[in-house]
Amino acid sequence: MDVSVTVEADRKPKAPSYSVKLQSEVFEVNIRIPAEEVEELKLVASTTWEDGSMQIGEAAGAPVFWSTEDGVVALLIGEDDENWDIALSLPVAVMDEIIEGIAKA
Repeated sequence: MDVSVTVEADRKPKAPSYSVKLQSEVFEVNIRIPAEEVEELKLVASTTWEDGSMQIGEAAGAPVFWSTEDGVVALLIGEDDENWDIALSLPVAVMDEIIEGIAKA
């Protein structure tokens, strides 16, 4: 599946963050990631479900949980990583695109 990644920086003085848009032919999800959580994104590709998910950012007013298994990143959007409302599976290579997009924004 091809997933495009678009990142925009919001550099408000009190709360800098990044808006990350993940889009394919069948979905679009927009995630707001505070600047202080960006470094954690670099650990997602090596964090398996057994290690526990990582809560990074927010989408649709809910936390986003990330973990990786067998080259696939799971994004779970909801109150926690077991009672989520929206789930996406993405190729792990998308993480590099997100990190690169944030660095360029």
